[in-house]
Amino acid sequence: GATRFSPTHPGNVACQVPKDQPGLLVVPWPFHSHTARGLVGRTILLVVQLEKLRPMGCELRRMVGWEGWERGGLRKDNFTVCMETITAWAWGPLSLWTVLAFLQRQPHRYVLQLVVSLGQLYGDVLYFYTEYREGFAHSEMWHPLYFWFYFVFMNALWIVIPSILLLDAWGHLSAAQRALDSVKPKRH
Repeated sequence: GATRFSPTHPGNVACQVPKDQPGLLVVPWPFHSHTARGLVGRTILLVVQLEKLRPMGCELRRMVGWEGWERGGLRKDNFTVCMETITAWAWGPLSLWTVLAFLQRQPHRYVLQLVVSLGQLYGDVLYFYTEYREGFAHSEMWHPLYFWFYFVFMNALWIVIPSILLLDAWGHLSAAQRALDSVKPKRH
């Protein structure tokens, strides 16, 4: 039967198969999909529309409660709008596919986890780095709520979580490849 498998444990036998139970690793994907498609997608569409209706836009922003997000670094430049659009339309559906792949134990589940995690990590690093290079112009620097909570903490989650999931996918894919490489081909 399947045994618990640690790719780094020296006593592992190459033919042991990891006991693959998604557990908590599946939790971030539906949340990310909802965030990407729901919040980010709607925010980008609304930001684009509000820019066209600038006089009414300020009042509408206050009414829907996005003033805090704006003061915390919600950017409306072309780079961010394009990046968040890709997040909404690519990473959102891929995150749902990842959930289904884990729940149905599909063989490509860790490839999806690796791809989505890497994409999310890359996007968030670019977001932080471009904001840093612009002198944090889109946020109230050092403000406890707008800078530290909205900008730093809420965005840092999408560096920490994908990093953990990236390392997990790496470990599983490496273990699978190691097991395949240890099988000697039959000679005829």
